Amino acid sequence: MDASAKSSHVPFIRGLVLSSTLVHGCEALRKQLQLLVWGGLRVAELRGPGQASEPGAVPAGVDVLELSDGADGGGGGSSSAASSSSSSSSRERAVQAWAEGHGLRWPSEVVVLAPGAGQQEEAEGDGEVLPGFRADAAQDAPWPRLRLALAHANLRRAQAAASAGLGAASTSGRKRAREEEGERQGAEQEGGKAGAGPAHGGDLTPPAGGPSGSAAAPERSSLVVVGYAMKASREADLAKEGLLNLVPQDGVVFAPLDLSQALAAQLPFHCILHKASDELEYGPPPSPPPPPAAAPRAGDAADGPSAAETSLLVPRFGPRVRAMAEFVSRQGGRVSLVDPLEATAKVINRTELARVCDSLSQVELQGAAGGAGVVVRAPRHVTVSAFEPAQLAAALEQLGCSAPFIVKPVVACGTPDSHAMALVLWPEALGELAGRVPLPAVVQEFVNHDATIYKVYAAGDKVFHTVRPSIPNVPQTRPDAEALAPNGVLTFDSLKSLPTTLPSAGGSAATAAAGVAGSATAAATAAAAATSSFTPSQEVLERLAAHLRSALGLSLFGFDVVVSAGDQGLQEGQGGQGGQAMAGDGGCGKARELVVVDVNYFPSYRGAKGAPTLFRAAVLGAHRAQVPA
Repeated sequence: MDASAKSSHVPFIRGLVLSSTLVHGCEALRKQLQLLVWGGLRVAELRGPGQASEPGAVPAGVDVLELSDGADGGGGGSSSAASSSSSSSSRERAVQAWAEGHGLRWPSEVVVLAPGAGQQEEAEGDGEVLPGFRADAAQDAPWPRLRLALAHANLRRAQAAASAGLGAASTSGRKRAREEEGERQGAEQEGGKAGAGPAHGGDLTPPAGGPSGSAAAPERSSLVVVGYAMKASREADLAKEGLLNLVPQDGVVFAPLDLSQALAAQLPFHCILHKASDELEYGPPPSPPPPPAAAPRAGDAADGPSAAETSLLVPRFGPRVRAMAEFVSRQGGRVSLVDPLEATAKVINRTELARVCDSLSQVELQGAAGGAGVVVRAPRHVTVSAFEPAQLAAALEQLGCSAPFIVKPVVACGTPDSHAMALVLWPEALGELAGRVPLPAVVQEFVNHDATIYKVYAAGDKVFHTVRPSIPNVPQTRPDAEALAPNGVLTFDSLKSLPTTLPSAGGSAATAAAGVAGSATAAATAAAAATSSFTPSQEVLERLAAHLRSALGLSLFGFDVVVSAGDQGLQEGQGGQGGQAMAGDGGCGKARELVVVDVNYFPSYRGAKGAPTLFRAAVLGAHRAQVPA
């Protein structure tokens, strides 16, 4: 029987009842309430007579259980044993009615955390409500471990259910696995790597047992605990989309890990899901360093960048992320890392990513549904280390296409200014970017695309997409471009939003970031969009995703695709460089050109239908590829 089939028979924790004393006495707990609800738990606050909550202190989705006179919500004193017994009985009746009213089995699927109110014990009877966790109203310290403790408790329940069907052989396998885990942790502690011992009950088995025999394998595979490491804002975004379920589903449950603490002390978990790009730093490039993307022309050698200037610092993972990867490498194949750092490293550096994306021109679309007459490529690109004349002249010659350009920092994410970008309307305006776009930077061809972008998500082998508004078409003559931005530069922060409107003629360039629409630009974009009815087919997008999956080695990623509107570049005789026709100009009978303008690791999957189920399957599949069941 597989994990998903077993889960329907396992009494996993689905409800959590917290005393009012805990909720309003512990800020660290209150900060987690919304995440608990988004994670699929039914949460209730247990209030005694006269207890109240300040408006906004408890998020929507948290139920309130009002107790009658003579009962308290936990933490309140009682004058006699009789009144204490009556209070406890009242609480139990209230919680039972609440649980049954929401389809929860009482008491097996509900945990009550109410110090002084008779905490419910788990069926195993070890005296702990959650493994290694005891609620404390006096301090915030234990509460960041609450969701990890919930995962540990559910893992214990899954293992108990598996053991019930495996008999003595399974017990022997668990014993061997525990012995091996103890030996491993002892060795790590002796070497100064593991820190404190694991904060879980003694009955928990490790995430994997190595060569412990086949008897332990079903127990380990009954539920996969995925510990994740990412910044709080990203955690909230994913949890809100239902991607970080705290109640086991499809054989997977998620819980946060703290990279500032020893990971060995947070076992058991089977997989680490990370957004390592949240923690980047700058360092020297790998040895040997890649050749400079924009070498100076022979006549300008004395004025061009020196060898030191072209040996640019590049983004790399920070020390906590590197320590995380080292921890996984010491587990002997018993813990997976999704995705491996060597794969995610390819998308944090826009120069390296652009080189990978250059191979998209090799994708064969003929024979795919909707692929006839369709070609695909990446934008032309070049990297610069300074916005100074000699280097820019050499870069433009290497780039080989006309303005407009979009200019991005080489570091793709994880730093405050990695999303500071600029739309540059003519070549000379590149010199205006000093101090506005961080260096080193990638100068990338901007492709007019009728203000429509296809956000494509890949979760394992599943591909889905959403359609969103994007940057409007840029005028193709210098006078019209100057009317939009007298200095030829429109800056914006891509993390907040793309400038889906452009400033009106005579307006300030700064208004682009504020999204102030120009009627002429909006009308031109609308007219262009009305004449274009081409939409990339699902099979075409799947072929692009398959190519990127293979080239990058990622299981969780997203990429942005636009359909070229054609007639690209400022026209000759209009004050700009000579125009260069695009392969897909939207004309009848001509090739349609798809351009993949960006790739990112571990997107939010926002707005994608069915994303939680597909996401769980992708994470589990990536884990199983590294740690077979």
